[in-house]
Amino acid sequence: MLLLQKPKTQKNNNYSELYNAIGKLKKIDRLIIMMVLENQDYDSISEVIGIKPINVRVKIHRIKKRLETLLKNNKNE
Repeated sequence: MLLLQKPKTQKNNNYSELYNAIGKLKKIDRLIIMMVLENQDYDSISEVIGIKPINVRVKIHRIKKRLETLLKNNKNE
């Protein structure tokens, strides 16, 4: 029973760490990554942000790299 509860707690902790990292992003980057998490397509995101879909893909890639760095740095603290 205890083993079943531990992964749930770890999952909640992972979500918490992810959302804390997202909170450290620039406002526009937070908006883009939240739209990605809501399964919005590139065209929808590009219309809201006002940039071309290809640029949205590039920004998403860079945001994911930034989040990866933030999460790694958080683990090292």
